[in-house]
Amino acid sequence: MSAHCLMEWVKGSGIPLLAVVVSGVSVLAVCVFSWWQVRIAREKLRYDLYDRRFAVYMAFHELLVAVVEKDNVDAELRKAIAAWAHSPFLLDAKLGDYLVGLHKDRSTRSPWRNNPATCLHSPFIETSR
Repeated sequence: MSAHCLMEWVKGSGIPLLAVVVSGVSVLAVCVFSWWQVRIAREKLRYDLYDRRFAVYMAFHELLVAVVEKDNVDAELRKAIAAWAHSPFLLDAKLGDYLVGLHKDRSTRSPWRNNPATCLHSPFIETSR
C-alpha cells in the first residue's frame, strides 16, 4: 500500500471517524455530569429529610416531657399528632409503629406518671432487666 493510497483512505474516513470520537466524548461528558447531579440530588434529599425528621422527633420529645411535667398536654398532643401524620412519608415502618405506641401509651398516661424512666424506653435500645 502506497502513501498516496493511505492518505486517500484517511481523507475518505476522516469525517466519520471524527464524528464518532466527538460523539463518544460528549456521551462520556453527559454521563459524568448526570452522575454528579444524581449524587447532589441524593445529598439534598438527605439534608431536607433531616429537617423534617428532626421536627417529628422534637414534637414527640416535647410530648413526652409535657406528659411527665404537666397536667394539660393538649397543645403538645396536637403537635405530636400533626407530626405523626407526616411520619409514614419520612420514617420507616418500624419507627412509625413505635410512634403509634407512644400515642397509645399517652392516652393511659398512668405508667409515665408513676415511673418517668419509662419515657426513655425505646425498642431500638437494648436494656438489661
